[in-house]
Amino acid sequence: MAYDNEGRGVLFINDRKNNERQPDYKGRIQVGGVEYELAGWLKTSKAGNQFISVSLGDKLDGGKPRQYGGVNGNAAVEPPATDASSGYADDIPF
Repeated sequence: MAYDNEGRGVLFINDRKNNERQPDYKGRIQVGGVEYELAGWLKTSKAGNQFISVSLGDKLDGGKPRQYGGVNGNAAVEPPATDASSGYADDIPF
């Protein structure tokens, strides 16, 4: 039986960070059988609590980012497939 990596990902320290806008952590996550880029930034709240802000990036195809025309470098999310007769997403379980 193959290992199921669905809904799991990993972040590594970004040792190639060249400026403050680049993520502190980079990695990948698998969602819906598709692998996505994952990025994280270390931040501090107004109350002084540290946290990691995360962003889900473009889909990966063969290890290379596939562009979907996102705004300001953010990936645009593809809408779910719809049934033309109902106008509702096919994958909704109810």
